[in-house]
Amino acid sequence: MQPAGSSAGQSFRLWAIGNVAAKGTIEDVKLAVAYGAEYRTADRDIAVELVPTLVGGDGEYLGVTDASLPQTPVWLQAGTENTVPTLGDGSRLPSHGEYGPGIVWQEFGLGDFTEPGDSPLGDFTGSFPTSFKANAAQINVYDVSVRFSDGSSAHGVRVHFDLYNHVMAGNHAKYKFAPFSHDADGTGDIVPEPETWTAGFGMVFVACACVWYRRRKRSLV
Repeated sequence: MQPAGSSAGQSFRLWAIGNVAAKGTIEDVKLAVAYGAEYRTADRDIAVELVPTLVGGDGEYLGVTDASLPQTPVWLQAGTENTVPTLGDGSRLPSHGEYGPGIVWQEFGLGDFTEPGDSPLGDFTGSFPTSFKANAAQINVYDVSVRFSDGSSAHGVRVHFDLYNHVMAGNHAKYKFAPFSHDADGTGDIVPEPETWTAGFGMVFVACACVWYRRRKRSLV
Protein backbone atom coordinates (compact mmCIF):
# COMPACT_ATOMS: atom_id res chain seq x y z
CA MET A 1 0.00 0.00 0.00
CA GLN A 2 1.37 3.38 -0.99
CA PRO A 3 1.25 6.27 1.46
CA ALA A 4 -0.95 9.17 0.52
CA GLY A 5 0.66 12.36 -0.68
CA SER A 6 2.37 14.21 -3.49
CA SER A 7 6.09 14.35 -4.20
CA ALA A 8 5.95 18.00 -5.25
CA GLY A 9 7.88 20.13 -2.78
CA GLN A 10 8.86 17.18 -0.58
CA SER A 11 12.29 15.58 -0.39
CA PHE A 12 14.13 12.46 0.69
CA ARG A 13 17.71 12.26 1.89
CA LEU A 14 20.25 10.46 -0.30
CA TRP A 15 23.63 9.26 1.00
CA ALA A 16 26.32 8.66 -1.65
CA ILE A 17 29.12 6.72 0.05
CA GLY A 18 32.63 6.26 -1.32
CA ASN A 19 34.98 3.64 0.16
CA VAL A 20 38.10 5.77 -0.26
CA ALA A 21 40.14 3.66 2.16
CA ALA A 22 40.14 0.69 -0.24
CA LYS A 23 41.71 2.14 -3.41
CA GLY A 24 42.03 5.85 -2.71
CA THR A 25 40.33 8.83 -4.32
CA ILE A 26 37.32 8.05 -6.51
CA GLU A 27 37.47 10.59 -9.32
CA ASP A 28 34.71 12.35 -11.25
CA VAL A 29 31.86 10.58 -9.45
CA LYS A 30 28.56 10.67 -11.31
CA LEU A 31 24.97 9.94 -10.38
CA ALA A 32 22.40 8.83 -12.97
CA VAL A 33 18.65 9.08 -12.39
CA ALA A 34 16.56 6.86 -14.70
CA TYR A 35 12.79 6.91 -15.23
CA GLY A 36 10.08 6.11 -17.77
CA ALA A 37 10.35 7.81 -21.16
CA GLU A 38 6.64 8.65 -21.03
CA TYR A 39 7.44 11.33 -18.43
CA ARG A 40 9.64 13.29 -20.87
CA THR A 41 7.60 15.23 -23.41
CA ALA A 42 8.15 18.22 -25.66
CA ASP A 43 7.01 20.64 -22.96
CA ARG A 44 8.08 19.03 -19.67
CA ASP A 45 10.45 16.54 -18.05
CA ILE A 46 11.26 15.20 -14.61
CA ALA A 47 13.14 17.80 -12.55
CA VAL A 48 15.57 16.43 -9.97
CA GLU A 49 16.95 18.83 -7.35
CA LEU A 50 19.95 17.76 -5.24
CA VAL A 51 20.61 20.08 -2.29
CA PRO A 52 23.85 19.40 -0.33
CA THR A 53 23.44 18.69 3.37
CA LEU A 54 25.03 16.54 6.12
CA VAL A 55 24.02 13.19 7.61
CA GLY A 56 21.17 13.82 10.00
CA GLY A 57 21.14 17.42 8.77
CA ASP A 58 23.76 18.38 11.37
CA GLY A 59 26.57 15.91 10.67
CA GLU A 60 25.60 13.01 12.97
CA TYR A 61 23.15 10.14 12.55
CA LEU A 62 23.14 7.00 14.73
CA GLY A 63 26.89 7.08 15.17
CA VAL A 64 27.72 8.07 11.59
CA THR A 65 29.51 11.42 11.39
CA ASP A 66 29.97 13.68 8.40
CA ALA A 67 32.22 16.72 8.69
CA SER A 68 32.07 18.21 5.20
CA LEU A 69 29.27 19.65 3.11
CA PRO A 70 29.46 18.31 -0.48
CA GLN A 71 29.73 20.62 -3.45
CA THR A 72 26.56 21.39 -5.38
CA PRO A 73 26.00 18.68 -8.02
CA VAL A 74 26.36 19.74 -11.65
CA TRP A 75 23.68 18.68 -14.14
CA LEU A 76 25.53 17.09 -17.07
CA GLN A 77 23.12 15.68 -19.61
CA ALA A 78 19.76 14.14 -20.44
CA GLY A 79 20.11 10.60 -21.77
CA THR A 80 17.65 9.48 -24.42
CA GLU A 81 15.69 6.25 -24.70
CA ASN A 82 17.78 3.13 -25.50
CA THR A 83 21.01 4.74 -24.25
CA VAL A 84 23.10 3.90 -21.18
CA PRO A 85 25.34 6.17 -19.06
CA THR A 86 29.04 5.80 -19.85
CA LEU A 87 32.04 5.51 -17.56
CA GLY A 88 35.02 7.83 -17.96
CA ASP A 89 36.75 5.46 -20.39
CA GLY A 90 33.77 5.54 -22.74
CA SER A 91 32.49 2.09 -21.81
CA ARG A 92 28.83 1.70 -20.94
CA LEU A 93 27.56 1.26 -17.42
CA PRO A 94 27.02 -2.52 -17.10
CA SER A 95 23.48 -3.51 -17.94
CA HIS A 96 21.24 -4.38 -15.02
CA GLY A 97 17.79 -4.05 -16.49
CA GLU A 98 17.28 -0.36 -15.72
CA TYR A 99 18.09 1.17 -19.13
CA GLY A 100 16.88 0.51 -22.66
CA PRO A 101 13.44 0.71 -24.33
CA GLY A 102 11.05 3.01 -22.51
CA ILE A 103 13.71 4.48 -20.19
CA VAL A 104 15.38 7.92 -20.21
CA TRP A 105 17.81 9.34 -17.67
CA GLN A 106 19.64 12.39 -16.36
CA GLU A 107 23.24 12.57 -15.17
CA PHE A 108 24.82 14.70 -12.44
CA GLY A 109 28.47 15.28 -11.53
CA LEU A 110 29.26 14.97 -7.81
CA GLY A 111 33.01 15.70 -7.98
CA ASP A 112 35.80 13.60 -6.46
CA PHE A 113 35.50 11.44 -3.35
CA THR A 114 38.91 12.00 -1.77
CA GLU A 115 41.15 10.26 0.74
CA PRO A 116 41.61 10.27 3.63
CA GLY A 117 37.91 9.98 4.38
CA ASP A 118 36.27 12.08 7.05
CA SER A 119 33.42 9.65 7.78
CA PRO A 120 33.24 6.11 9.16
CA LEU A 121 32.64 3.10 6.91
CA GLY A 122 30.16 0.38 7.85
CA ASP A 123 28.30 -2.55 6.30
CA PHE A 124 24.78 -1.33 5.57
CA THR A 125 23.66 -4.64 4.02
CA GLY A 126 20.59 -5.99 5.80
CA SER A 127 20.64 -3.66 8.79
CA PHE A 128 22.07 -0.39 10.00
CA PRO A 129 25.70 -1.06 11.03
CA THR A 130 26.74 -1.12 14.67
CA SER A 131 30.48 -1.06 14.00
CA PHE A 132 32.51 1.18 11.72
CA LYS A 133 36.00 1.71 10.35
CA ALA A 134 37.02 5.25 11.24
CA ASN A 135 37.88 7.79 8.53
CA ALA A 136 37.47 5.26 5.72
CA ALA A 137 34.64 6.84 3.72
CA GLN A 138 33.46 10.03 2.12
CA ILE A 139 29.73 10.46 2.51
CA ASN A 140 27.96 12.99 0.31
CA VAL A 141 24.43 13.70 1.48
CA TYR A 142 21.71 15.43 -0.54
CA ASP A 143 18.11 16.39 0.06
CA VAL A 144 16.49 15.27 -3.19
CA SER A 145 13.25 16.61 -4.64
CA VAL A 146 11.61 14.98 -7.68
CA ARG A 147 8.83 16.80 -9.52
CA PHE A 148 7.96 17.79 -13.08
CA SER A 149 9.75 20.73 -14.66
CA ASP A 150 6.49 22.68 -14.81
CA GLY A 151 6.21 22.41 -11.03
CA SER A 152 3.49 19.78 -10.98
CA SER A 153 3.52 16.68 -8.78
CA ALA A 154 5.55 13.62 -9.75
CA HIS A 155 3.33 11.42 -7.59
CA GLY A 156 3.64 7.79 -8.75
CA VAL A 157 6.77 8.26 -10.88
CA ARG A 158 9.39 5.54 -10.35
CA VAL A 159 13.03 6.68 -10.42
CA HIS A 160 16.25 4.65 -10.25
CA PHE A 161 19.71 5.83 -9.11
CA ASP A 162 23.19 4.64 -10.14
CA LEU A 163 26.54 5.87 -8.79
CA TYR A 164 29.80 5.35 -10.69
CA ASN A 165 33.26 6.30 -11.94
CA HIS A 166 36.91 5.53 -11.30
CA VAL A 167 39.97 5.29 -9.09
CA MET A 168 43.55 5.68 -10.28
CA ALA A 169 45.67 2.51 -10.21
CA GLY A 170 49.29 3.29 -11.06
CA ASN A 171 49.23 5.02 -14.44
CA HIS A 172 45.73 3.96 -15.41
CA ALA A 173 42.18 4.38 -14.18
CA LYS A 174 40.10 1.53 -12.78
CA TYR A 175 36.40 2.11 -13.33
CA LYS A 176 33.87 1.45 -10.59
CA PHE A 177 30.12 1.42 -10.15
CA ALA A 178 27.95 0.72 -7.14
CA PRO A 179 26.98 -2.99 -7.21
CA PHE A 180 23.49 -3.69 -8.49
CA SER A 181 22.36 -4.65 -4.98
CA HIS A 182 23.49 -1.16 -3.94
CA ASP A 183 21.62 1.01 -6.41
CA ALA A 184 18.06 2.20 -5.83
CA ASP A 185 14.56 2.71 -7.01
CA GLY A 186 11.35 4.09 -5.63
CA THR A 187 7.99 5.60 -6.48
CA GLY A 188 7.02 9.25 -6.35
CA ASP A 189 4.87 9.17 -3.25
CA ILE A 190 5.76 10.70 0.09
CA VAL A 191 5.35 10.24 3.81
CA PRO A 192 5.45 13.17 6.24
CA GLU A 193 9.02 12.77 7.52
CA PRO A 194 12.18 12.52 5.37
CA GLU A 195 13.80 9.10 5.14
CA THR A 196 17.43 8.41 4.38
CA TRP A 197 18.61 6.45 1.35
CA THR A 198 22.22 5.52 0.66
CA ALA A 199 24.26 4.90 -2.46
CA GLY A 200 27.66 3.34 -2.24
CA PHE A 201 30.80 2.09 -3.97
CA GLY A 202 32.06 -1.29 -2.81
CA MET A 203 30.52 -4.30 -1.14
CA VAL A 204 29.61 -2.74 2.19
CA PHE A 205 26.78 -0.40 1.27
CA VAL A 206 23.17 -0.46 0.27
CA ALA A 207 22.30 2.22 -2.20
CA CYS A 208 19.20 4.30 -2.13
CA ALA A 209 17.13 2.01 -0.03
CA CYS A 210 16.04 3.20 3.36
CA VAL A 211 19.33 3.07 5.26
CA TRP A 212 18.56 -0.06 7.25
CA TYR A 213 16.92 -2.14 4.49
CA ARG A 214 18.16 -4.07 1.46
CA ARG A 215 17.31 -2.73 -1.99
CA ARG A 216 13.61 -2.69 -2.76
CA LYS A 217 11.00 -0.30 -4.11
CA ARG A 218 10.37 2.48 -1.65
CA SER A 219 8.49 5.74 -1.61
CA LEU A 220 10.17 9.02 -2.39
CA VAL A 221 9.94 11.11 0.73
